[in-house]
Amino acid sequence: MTTLAASGLIMMEANTASLRPVSSVSMASGLPGSSVPFPVERRAHSSGRAGPFANALTGAHPAQRTMDTTRYPSAKQGRLKDMYVLDEGPHAYMSPRHLSQRIESPPKRDHATEPFWKAMSRSKFPNSVRAYQDAAAAGEISKRFGEGLRHHGYRGEPLHVDSLLLDRPDAVNKPVNFEGGSTLHIASMKGHADLARLLIHRGADVNCTNRSKQTSLHAACDMNQGSVVFELLCAGADADQRDFARQSPLHRAAFAGAEDAVQALLDYGASAKLKDESGGLPIHKAATMGRAGVIQMLLQRDHSSVGARAEQGWTPLHFAAHGGHQLACEVLVSYGADVNAADDMEMRPLHRAAVSGNPEVCNFLARSGGDLAATDVMGNTPMHTACEEGHAMATRSMLQMGADPAALDGLSRTALHVSTEGRHAEICESLLDFGADANHTNVTKGVPSPLSVARRRHPRLVELLQSGVIED
Repeated sequence: MTTLAASGLIMMEANTASLRPVSSVSMASGLPGSSVPFPVERRAHSSGRAGPFANALTGAHPAQRTMDTTRYPSAKQGRLKDMYVLDEGPHAYMSPRHLSQRIESPPKRDHATEPFWKAMSRSKFPNSVRAYQDAAAAGEISKRFGEGLRHHGYRGEPLHVDSLLLDRPDAVNKPVNFEGGSTLHIASMKGHADLARLLIHRGADVNCTNRSKQTSLHAACDMNQGSVVFELLCAGADADQRDFARQSPLHRAAFAGAEDAVQALLDYGASAKLKDESGGLPIHKAATMGRAGVIQMLLQRDHSSVGARAEQGWTPLHFAAHGGHQLACEVLVSYGADVNAADDMEMRPLHRAAVSGNPEVCNFLARSGGDLAATDVMGNTPMHTACEEGHAMATRSMLQMGADPAALDGLSRTALHVSTEGRHAEICESLLDFGADANHTNVTKGVPSPLSVARRRHPRLVELLQSGVIED
């Protein structure tokens, strides 16, 4: 079958195998008025179908033409230049099926944000493709390229990453994950020391930050990747770089319990006296998570931090007791931590242990000299605090260590008052076993007895409290 195209000067023969131009005008030199050469012969489509030009000219089935959505309009209208641009840039084969987002191109062009498949049916389409190519040439990293770096970075494949960077060496510091981290961030987090070494050799910035202002050293410390920490420090990474929360890599390593990373940082000379936005030192972060090994390493380097104050006046022992970390408490006390240090609310470490409800920590602090009768700004003893939080085991532990069940808080209430108001039957039973008075009252301050409180509010506790009443 033959048909006439391009003002009758070009005769095209289309079939399912090939498309051969026949013309009295030589096409080897290129399109008229253009420096773009036009190939003398076009092969069939890679799928075995006829090319889109043939489909357009022969009236192929619509379902077949749909596969060439982007090239079909140009083929149908005989725009050879558009067809050549499409063949030149395979990345431009985009249709409504393939491309839903808008493609950005340089400013001051009316097609700057127009999808390719829409521009396809307009004469300005070649300019859209050229704009896309210009933007890519200007240094924009493509989505597929970024996915490749991220994928091979997570898998720790230096050869694949190197092959990608050979084509785009400027992409070594480009963000490739949702946090805005580079490939070096990923390699550091996953512990791929060989890949990290390659990236550094390729010019990766060891102090490049992500959206959270964290460097690759922060990422390595979070995951206790000691070998990567060593590589980064040797490459000149800043050991005291702060992130968005003003935390240094040593803060992150201490929080994560990364002993290898902590050791490498301390050997390198990282400061253990930097405070984050809450006034916390690395030792406070370690105590929060109960990292006894890290606490010991830090205290061996700087013994004075054992009593350092963070926000609200908390010492490392306050943090360890609040988290219920017995081993961390033992390490701190062995280095001279004050078991009766008061914070801004006059709460001692024993108060904080009562909040967490760990009976072993309460026992340890009491045995180490913790004051069971100490009161906070509200007049609460550690036992009042445990009763208010509903920790039966911690309450019994303090009673066994000698806590006074008749001690009053700032409202003239006993621990039995507090536990009755909170409906903690098990705690009430423990207090009664140790001699708590169910009829204790303070008429002057308007405090009813625990039994009266139970009768009005918690009838189920009345029988229990009555069994503990001492008749005169």
